[in-house]
Amino acid sequence: MPDRERLAREQAALAELGGRVLAPQELGRILQDAVELVAQTLEVEHATVLELSPDGDEVRLRAGVGWQEREVGHRVDAMPGGHVAYVLESDDPVIVDDVASETRFDPSPLLIEQNIRASLGVSIPGTGSQPFGVLGVHTAGDKRFTEVDAQFLEGVANVLASAIARHRRAIEMNDEILQTLVLAQYAVRRGSPEAPGLLDNAIAQTRAMITRLLGAEGGTGTTLPGDLRRESPPSISDQL
Repeated sequence: MPDRERLAREQAALAELGGRVLAPQELGRILQDAVELVAQTLEVEHATVLELSPDGDEVRLRAGVGWQEREVGHRVDAMPGGHVAYVLESDDPVIVDDVASETRFDPSPLLIEQNIRASLGVSIPGTGSQPFGVLGVHTAGDKRFTEVDAQFLEGVANVLASAIARHRRAIEMNDEILQTLVLAQYAVRRGSPEAPGLLDNAIAQTRAMITRLLGAEGGTGTTLPGDLRRESPPSISDQL
């Protein structure tokens, strides 16, 4: 496939993925959609998302195509000097033309077992200093990955990084709001005099979280009804 045609195809796939991740979905579904789209676009048999454990000692399969004998959740050692560790430590995509003759790192035994010949891997940025994991594609055929392919896969990894960060922030917000509301609910049921104050606190925390997520209301007069970034509603405790 000519580079220009390949580039157009990969840019279209990247735009499609960007649209998909904006829709409300469970993170596992987003990751699986991504590897399926990548495998189809690059025309390869195998694609994976591996998530690095918090201690950095192992990775687990979060999504995959072409690894029927490996279930999601399967864990492998992120051994120093190995393929996964090399990709995680690299600032650039890692292209491998011949896995069996690779000298930069110890080839993955799984890739050798599957007769994988060519491989391309990129690190998926994390929310902190540690990367989330690795996005990789592999083939046993004669295909050779190009710099255009590497840029495409890096773009996919960045889209996934944004989706992962948004998902994690949503979980944190959900936990914070629920904790505050549960305390307020408990106080209301007991008839505690602290209940109005706790409800006001729940509303204030919710408004602050929505503002952090969407940004401060710009004062253009176009705020939608119910937008919690608008001027604070009257205090519950002042009405009792």
